[in-house]
Amino acid sequence: MEAIRLGDDGGRNIEIRVGLGQCLHKRRPQPTEPRPTLTTTVAAPPPPPSLAVLPTYLRAFANTTDQSAVERNDSPACTSRRGAMQRGGYVFYDLQSNDGGSSGRSSQVEMDIDYEDEAQENESLANESPDGSLKGNGQATNLRISNNDGVDLSLVKDHWTSMGKDNAQSTIIHNMFFHMFTEHPHIRPIWAFNRTLSIKDADWKTKLGNNHQFRHHCASVQAAITLVTHNIDNIRVLSKTLEDVGSHHFFYDAYEPHLEIVQEGIIAAMRQLPSGPHSLHPRLEEAWVEVFGVIKSFIATGIEIQRAKYLAQCVTPDEMVEIRAMWVRVNAHGLHDAGLNLCGGALQAYNALIKQYELTSSIQIDQQSEEFRSFSVDTIEALSTTIDSYQENGVQGFGNLPNRLKAYVQRYVITDVCPTLVRKAFMEGLINMLTYVLGEMDMTETVQQTWSKIYRVMEQAIIANIVKY
Repeated sequence: MEAIRLGDDGGRNIEIRVGLGQCLHKRRPQPTEPRPTLTTTVAAPPPPPSLAVLPTYLRAFANTTDQSAVERNDSPACTSRRGAMQRGGYVFYDLQSNDGGSSGRSSQVEMDIDYEDEAQENESLANESPDGSLKGNGQATNLRISNNDGVDLSLVKDHWTSMGKDNAQSTIIHNMFFHMFTEHPHIRPIWAFNRTLSIKDADWKTKLGNNHQFRHHCASVQAAITLVTHNIDNIRVLSKTLEDVGSHHFFYDAYEPHLEIVQEGIIAAMRQLPSGPHSLHPRLEEAWVEVFGVIKSFIATGIEIQRAKYLAQCVTPDEMVEIRAMWVRVNAHGLHDAGLNLCGGALQAYNALIKQYELTSSIQIDQQSEEFRSFSVDTIEALSTTIDSYQENGVQGFGNLPNRLKAYVQRYVITDVCPTLVRKAFMEGLINMLTYVLGEMDMTETVQQTWSKIYRVMEQAIIANIVKY
């Protein structure tokens, strides 16, 4: 079946999140035994494809006939997704084709848990479940990156400090963003300072480098990395700060996969350094990658926490009464026609935005095709499920929506478009459809804002499922 391109980010899956009470740890051994370690398994991505093989690469992780494997997240489609989705954007695929798949790879990051005193350890052990996991929101104490594999993390601190003395830090950050915007252009619309920039200009890097907003943002990133490197021996003190960074960036369309792109960008920028005291050798790069692994886990935790809060609290019961009353009228009109109207309008709006922002991720699909009709029906039904899932009691708000949209996400898998523009396009299609069905008088500015939250809820429930893969 032909791929239907729409969607959002997906990314490398951190299967066990430190700081959310889901990490596994061992009880303190006798003094004669070696120090216990906390092991977090991270799915490492396959190498990025060239543009020439991109369509085949994208098909690879959408091919499986073993639906039970999809449920277990261990099918070739699921494992290869983790690498492919890190690149940003998303494409919806029908998972019923069966021309093969590729397997993912995994690596491990080991961390030590130190307890400041016996009482602290006893409190932690009291929160331990029979399977060794932490109950509730248990926090790891004095979390330090382990160098059991011989990684010397002091290299990171010394490297960053020496670059600061030679005023090379800002160059690294600037080049990091230049790499991100060149290799992953679909993320450019996220930043306001990028929205009027034409990457076709030969001097676009110079213009961007002179932009006040861009320079201010780079300075903030530089300061954050400095803070982390100065606390490399006891990163626990920064766990809350980094989680807050993630929570804050949730409202700027930042998702877990973007963290992979940032890491890729800064490593690429460091590799560009000329031979000399700041050049990136293999042991130094390995140390930086390990540090970024912990940074990403904390920031991703913050994003995840804020997503859960948003699903629970973003819409009030009174707003849902109004939304449901309108949706009854949409049902009476006919969901099939409403879905075609919504998706057709969104597709036109998206392709216009792609042209405006000089991107290449346009969606070419025949709106008269059976594939488009099927996708339109499934999408309008997913929106209907979103509205139906709201609860005032029990699981608050839309907290159970990710589970209810799981089948939709499993059928339509994700990569390769501009999520920021997808949201704008979908909202335009949604408002136009509601105006077409309900009439202009009912679509006040306040009503439109409420409906925008309904779409954001559906979007975040989809992303929550993707991140789990």
